[in-house]
Amino acid sequence: MIVPPVENSQYKIVLKSTIAPGEFGIAEVLIQDEYDYKVKATLHDNKLLSIEVWRNEFDYNIIDLDLFNLHEMKTHPFDIETFEKGYFKKNYLLKELVPGLEGKTEEEIYEEIGPFEFTFYFMKSSMTKKDQRNSIIRILMYMKEING
Repeated sequence: MIVPPVENSQYKIVLKSTIAPGEFGIAEVLIQDEYDYKVKATLHDNKLLSIEVWRNEFDYNIIDLDLFNLHEMKTHPFDIETFEKGYFKKNYLLKELVPGLEGKTEEEIYEEIGPFEFTFYFMKSSMTKKDQRNSIIRILMYMKEING
């Protein structure tokens, strides 16, 4: 689904038909909390790329808190504090993420690319029929129920 999210009301998608004018109209936008992951990337004037990741796939109310006693779940961004916060943020230099930028200064890279910001949503809009019949999968994976 390629429809601008609620937070970006600058754009609207309108579907029109001369054959059935009453059947189409404005494409409804994403309900702001109906996503599994939201990733926002911003290249700032200070030449740092900030990446923020929101996790919304898991139902925190059904997670067994003993999970956070595992060694793998004690480090950021998998620790309980980050889960409770709901998101985490990390800063990068572009040349850390984009091949071919070695040898260029951060100023040169910034002048070529310029500041930008984008938000990407990942949504799982359905479960397999087997998973739907077997709600234990959702419980074992601590997943939120899918509306839609």
